[in-house]
Amino acid sequence: MNRGLSAIFVVASLIVLAGCTVSVEPVDPFPGALERQVSGDFETVVASGVLNGNSSVVYEMRLSSSNLDDQAVYFELDTDLDLYVYNENGSLFATSSGPEFFGSGDVGLQSLVPSSTGFEPLAVRASLICRGSCVIRDANSSLFYVRIGNPTSSQRAYSLFAYTDQYEDVGEFENDTPSGAVTLQVGEETGAIESIGDVDYYSPAVTGQLRFATSATVNIQAVVIDSNSRRIDVPLDEPFEVFPSDLIEVTVLNDDEAAVSANSLYFLTLE
Repeated sequence: MNRGLSAIFVVASLIVLAGCTVSVEPVDPFPGALERQVSGDFETVVASGVLNGNSSVVYEMRLSSSNLDDQAVYFELDTDLDLYVYNENGSLFATSSGPEFFGSGDVGLQSLVPSSTGFEPLAVRASLICRGSCVIRDANSSLFYVRIGNPTSSQRAYSLFAYTDQYEDVGEFENDTPSGAVTLQVGEETGAIESIGDVDYYSPAVTGQLRFATSATVNIQAVVIDSNSRRIDVPLDEPFEVFPSDLIEVTVLNDDEAAVSANSLYFLTLE
């Protein structure tokens, strides 16, 4: 074939291809995953079974609606097996190996759980407790993947609960930015860090003494940002003077961890 005929053939091929629509099928990150529906009832078992030692099972979790940005989705086991929650594209969101806390990536599989401060609240308004390993996240997608792993050498039975509900911290999501800071009145305010990366903001109504306390199994901290944008750590269980021009920021020191409300409670008291 001479050079001129080759050019004509290439041009003709391009014209044909231009009229074609090439469709690319999305890659299934977990072929063979068992499909289940997320429920709206925390008592409904969506899957159960028995895992042999050092084995795992993957579920494709479907939500009935993707318009759930103001809610949370809870993935919870009734036992302390390894729990992996993946995003729709198959990227790992978070893990957990017990009810105490969960963390982004494989942080939640660490054997050393952050120690509690020992503070025992007199009244608990946000007291949801996980039955076993659990991960909580925003219900902002219609599809997630869940893998349950048995790291032991013996058989283990499990039940999986997957359900949508409100966050126990009633301030979500409004207080996640400085502009949505909750006005802290004289008295006590209770919150929780239930999702990875959650930050809660408060603005003192009056000048007074602030006391910060927590019963969390994750390392929650409070910081005052003053009118000069200086960041000052608030001591635990000690009075700290605050002013209406201050902004109080509450988050987890290690921001890739969070916990169910009973394990991520904090208390702000303005006197």
